[in-house]
Amino acid sequence: GYTKPEGGFFVWYDAGGNQGEDLARKIWHEQGMQVLPGTIMSQKDPITGKLPGANYIRLAAIYEPDKMSEVGRRLRTSVLG
Repeated sequence: GYTKPEGGFFVWYDAGGNQGEDLARKIWHEQGMQVLPGTIMSQKDPITGKLPGANYIRLAAIYEPDKMSEVGRRLRTSVLG
């Protein structure tokens, strides 16, 4: 059988209308953090031809809570300036 998981460890962050690839590149250059653009993790919609993950980045929430707080701070620095 299949049991629906209660959660996961990936965070999908909306790039706010920007391209996820551009934001992922910016975060890498400014913060040295690796995040994936959503385009890598999505497939084109067969009807519209659009990539549903194009405006997102994906990061793995795999660290302890205090480290994830630092990740959040660094993301805000890159995203908000």
